[in-house]
Amino acid sequence: MKKTYVLNIGGTSFSILSDENEEYIRYLEAEVGKMIDAAQLHGASSYKAALFVCMELYDMLEKARAEVADSAKKQKKNCEEILFPDKGQVSLF
Repeated sequence: MKKTYVLNIGGTSFSILSDENEEYIRYLEAEVGKMIDAAQLHGASSYKAALFVCMELYDMLEKARAEVADSAKKQKKNCEEILFPDKGQVSLF
């Protein structure tokens, strides 16, 4: 069931609607708040700090996706090696 949460990140309050538990939402709020605060310590405005954090988080997401894709390729290769140990065999994958 979705619940409304009031968040305060970087001095800005807003509401979100989520079906996640409150502990998780508060964890995200705190972590993003730390990232915003760190960006602002380097002199960035609130808006620029938010953009920086968006870029940082998206970078982390893309790197995690690439890691998962690489892992899946390695697993596929391992399956091929197990199922088709004879190098002359054509893979079904």
